[in-house]
Amino acid sequence: MSADSRLRNLPALAGIVVLYLVLALPTIDRQGIHWDEQTDLEIAESYFVSLGAPFRGSSADLVNVRLPMFSVAALQLVGAPLDLRTARVASALVGALTLIGVFVFARIELDDRRGLLAALLLAVNPYFLAFAPLAFTEGDVFITCSATWALATFAWLWQRPVRVRALAAGIALGLALSSKISALSLIPAMTLATWLREDRRKRGSELLRDARPWIGVGLVLCAWIVFQAIATGSVLPDLRTWIPEPLRASLARLLLIFALLLAIASWSLRRPFTSTSTAANLIQPAILAVATFFIIPPSHTTNGAIFSSLWRETLNAGGGFDIDLAVEIGLLHLSVLWIKPSLGIGTALIISAGVALMRWRERPELRAPLLVIACYGGFLLSLPWGQIRYAMPLLPPLVLLASDTLVGLLKRSLRLGVTAIATMATLCAVDIMLCYPDLNLNGYQWLGTRYWGGRSTLGYRSLGQVGNDGIEQCIRWVATHATAGQSVVTYTIARHIVDRTRPEGSDLRWIDGTRDRDGLLDADWVITHLNDDIDAGYGPDDPSGEVFGYPLYDRRALMSNFEKVYTIERRFGIEVASVWRRL
Repeated sequence: MSADSRLRNLPALAGIVVLYLVLALPTIDRQGIHWDEQTDLEIAESYFVSLGAPFRGSSADLVNVRLPMFSVAALQLVGAPLDLRTARVASALVGALTLIGVFVFARIELDDRRGLLAALLLAVNPYFLAFAPLAFTEGDVFITCSATWALATFAWLWQRPVRVRALAAGIALGLALSSKISALSLIPAMTLATWLREDRRKRGSELLRDARPWIGVGLVLCAWIVFQAIATGSVLPDLRTWIPEPLRASLARLLLIFALLLAIASWSLRRPFTSTSTAANLIQPAILAVATFFIIPPSHTTNGAIFSSLWRETLNAGGGFDIDLAVEIGLLHLSVLWIKPSLGIGTALIISAGVALMRWRERPELRAPLLVIACYGGFLLSLPWGQIRYAMPLLPPLVLLASDTLVGLLKRSLRLGVTAIATMATLCAVDIMLCYPDLNLNGYQWLGTRYWGGRSTLGYRSLGQVGNDGIEQCIRWVATHATAGQSVVTYTIARHIVDRTRPEGSDLRWIDGTRDRDGLLDADWVITHLNDDIDAGYGPDDPSGEVFGYPLYDRRALMSNFEKVYTIERRFGIEVASVWRRL
């Protein structure tokens, strides 16, 4: 491809990115802080507060990996404030990088036309627009972006299997691991995709050439991981005392893994354009991915509590697998991918995945997206909570398949293809106009308040995801309207948001109503939230079909003794949080 042809479609791609930012950026101040945003912001604040802080971070929420928090915290080094707004702007920009990654994969494996269409399907996707601007791990945009770029760099490797490209693929996969531990499912997906792309006519010597050094490096990495597990007390704690204190030190462990990664990179760059064997292309990226995970950010190695927690989570993964729960979660994610992107786009995503699967043999360039969907989607079934953001990383491979199907349809029948695209565009425009800027509620306009697949359509883990929007705003409102000595009862399980938001040194008495259903008897003010007015938001349907059970307080007593004086209302008249004052 000539330089002119490479540049020809970049203005169109830039236009798509600008369209996405125009839709996404105005929404970043709309919602109050959410559960994981609050937790992750506190973790981010623990970095760069002292010389050694980047190597420790926080020991809160140990089951989450740290790249999203570390990356946003690092923006302080260029003068950016560390607050929710900065974190959400950063997430929105990561979403823009995802669009570019989708286009890059399509340019390598398909063509620019399909790449532009795929990027556009993602840019105007209400599901993507709703979650990409959420901060840190709240919207899973970091894993979505890094997984997309892992897919793109592997495609680059398959185009010409040389060492420097294997290096790039491994580091991209490692960044995905550092964004979310569920990216472990991408390793078998990319390994199998690499194997399937190889020429089966190659001789055994060609398949295994350069494999021995990487097998050796892999064994060294495995030995280091065992050493790390023993040094942090994650396994065989009695052996920890056998390791000399200087080697047990976190900095020493970091230097060891850094030296290993540096040696791998040096080997790859010494003769970067030397072709590699199939075995080397299978092993090298996986080794680099794991090594990258332990270095970026360094606290994955130096904070022993993080490593120990992730070690236990990895070993216990799938240990409590429940087939009934897996079916419920599978139906939830299928509904998410059908309804949340807008019904037209969602239908195209699901149909296109089926079409690509049927063309497995004749279209090898579609296998990698299919394998990512299969492996990552399968992993989601083992996660007990089944939050709707978890399906975000499936969007890029799905829009790639949808763009291929739509372009193929245009070629076979222009009228049918134009009709399909026009229908999708119309439905998407209607959904955006109905829901904007509260795109997290997309789907509610079609379903209303009801049970859907064992979960209410409103709540924290529901199709109409409310999150914890409104808690922060209500607390700030009460703090400016209540008088000294008055009591404020909060009926929300998001206690960490309450504790962080309420003014320091306040003369108000803040009472956790979740511990006392009758706490409102002595309250002057009450704060309620929609999430906690629902029995659970998931699980068995109420036989009466009623979604709101008000499990934390007596609704009649509240209505009789208090008046609603302030509320946070979203599209469709949904009141997400309210303040009540005693009559």
